[in-house]
Amino acid sequence: MKFKRILAVLLTAAICFAFTSCNKDDGSGYIFKYDISGNPRTLDPQSAKDDSAILLIANIFEGLLRLDENGDVEPAVAESYTVSEDGLTYKFTLREDVYWYDGRDFEEQCTAHDFVFALRRLFNPAAKSTVASALFCIRNSQLINKGLVPVDQLGVTADSDFELTITLDYPNPLFPVLLTTAPAMPCSESFFEKTEGRYGLSAENIASNGAFYVHSWNYDPWSNTNNNLILRRNEKNPSTVYPYGLNFFIDEPNPRKDFTDGTIHSYIASGDEAAELMKMGYDYTENDNAVWGILFNTKSIFADDNLRKALMLDVSRQFDKATRGYAVTTSIIPRAISFVDSTYHELVGETGVAPDRTLAKKYYEKALEKSGSTALTGLNLIAPDNIAVKDYASAIMQDWQADFSFYCNLKTMGNSEYQATLESGDFDFALVKLTGEYNSPSAYLKPFTLSGNMANYSSSEFSTLASQAEKAISAEKSAELYKKAEQTLLEDAVFIPVCTQSEYVFFGKNCRDIIYNPFTKTMIYQNAKYIKD
Repeated sequence: MKFKRILAVLLTAAICFAFTSCNKDDGSGYIFKYDISGNPRTLDPQSAKDDSAILLIANIFEGLLRLDENGDVEPAVAESYTVSEDGLTYKFTLREDVYWYDGRDFEEQCTAHDFVFALRRLFNPAAKSTVASALFCIRNSQLINKGLVPVDQLGVTADSDFELTITLDYPNPLFPVLLTTAPAMPCSESFFEKTEGRYGLSAENIASNGAFYVHSWNYDPWSNTNNNLILRRNEKNPSTVYPYGLNFFIDEPNPRKDFTDGTIHSYIASGDEAAELMKMGYDYTENDNAVWGILFNTKSIFADDNLRKALMLDVSRQFDKATRGYAVTTSIIPRAISFVDSTYHELVGETGVAPDRTLAKKYYEKALEKSGSTALTGLNLIAPDNIAVKDYASAIMQDWQADFSFYCNLKTMGNSEYQATLESGDFDFALVKLTGEYNSPSAYLKPFTLSGNMANYSSSEFSTLASQAEKAISAEKSAELYKKAEQTLLEDAVFIPVCTQSEYVFFGKNCRDIIYNPFTKTMIYQNAKYIKD
């Protein structure tokens, strides 16, 4: 056992001895532990985008609103709020008992001004935030982000210390949900200025207004020991916080073993690995919020839509065997997406492009004629290593080879190399996993509307439909427009959906009330309890 593991056990034992709450029947006073993949680049909510950072931010910061265990929006820093009849104006009354605390010497009341400052930072073009687009519905935000309008013209105003008004450019039924995400978290201007450009980069440069504060942050990229983020209960938080603290271990080599031996208290798995853990009797939740598919780079040889459509129409999705937790799909938007009391697919039915090999061959002949070639070979379909869907991709490639003599290679990469290649745009096509950051079709379609998206795709028809769907007031009209946008994207053959992936989150045998958000990939521990047998 590593030194850091021994130290963690001794520390936990000492704290449980010192704090009698460890022995209370309500399960409070415990230290929960979890392995995270990768050291967060920053814990600044207005710029963080990696999963590890978003997980930490969800436990450190508190927004105007939060999601409960059922995924419903409830007040957080906001005590209450109202929405105008036209859906454009949100007025919030804030609680007066929420404070900032850094675990050291900074303590300050959290006010409406902190939300104004944070959102102005988010859209300020000088900040170059890559996570601002989801909140572009706020009045003037997009113009400010482009440098066309001064930042003080943002539709966010503090009417008093505890009254906040947010005005939108257009109605967005999802706006309350968006206010629960990391980019909408507040920021204390006085603390921000105090950090002198290092906000969010170390434990000393993070102040919390949420359930926990950052006690310490240790990371050495050249060492595999003592890399951790230690959070402790924020005693300045007026809400009940059950755990005494959270220990996050960074880049551990065997998180599954850590889970089964009780070192950590939750674990995410899929496929056969999930099946094995189910047999071991762990409690779990299941979410089918991810879609795997083949994405074409339209600035490569796949600029020719004839070639893309040929390959799309040739995919039969008739695989020899099914892998547990994976299900064949023709849709980009997964079945986990819901609209109020209905799912997206209950409202719109099935989406997708039906296979048609006769038409596929006609498109392929056009592609060959356009390229001046008799065959297209030597292309690399890149994919991350160690994933079950590689078998599905190989089966599809064999069909292309048999039907068209279209030969390509499946090139697998380690996760870091794979992500870097996707971001560089230096690829022809890739096996990718689409996951949404929030519960909406928009989360899966919007990436294709942004300039510089991985597919380098641009369609005014698609972008208009996606925008109209986001602004529609009724769920039915919104779903109808999202379906049209999705079909446009599919018929342009930019992304071939292959299968959905169910994600299983397992919890330690004595653990209760850890809330998992499958869209943001966050574990919320504020109400987590450890109930002894």
